[in-house]
Amino acid sequence: MELRKKDYNEKRKGPDFYVRWVKISSGIVWLFIGAIMFATDVSKPKTEWFLDRLLNHKVRQFWDYNTLQYALYSTILLFIYSFVSLLFNLRRLKRKDDRLSISVVISVLLSTILLLFYVYFFI
Repeated sequence: MELRKKDYNEKRKGPDFYVRWVKISSGIVWLFIGAIMFATDVSKPKTEWFLDRLLNHKVRQFWDYNTLQYALYSTILLFIYSFVSLLFNLRRLKRKDDRLSISVVISVLLSTILLLFYVYFFI
């Protein structure tokens, strides 16, 4: 029995393609989410402040659909990218120490909710 353990060579030299993909995609997904939040914040109507009223400055009272269109496209890309990452992560769950990436799962759920939000309110 001890001889068998000694003769066993580890064939894996490091993380394979799927593990690296999931680790890198966790960071990229959060960059996508930040960009979507920024584009949505820029496109929403501006609030009127005291100086705006004092100087008779007109502020935009409507959503900027051009900027919101970029947020919608980014959300579609985020959904596709995070779904592919989730499939890669699920394919990799073969050993005991393999884990499901929480960032990828959250990004799939968040991108689905954002897509439904954009379709319901703006299309």
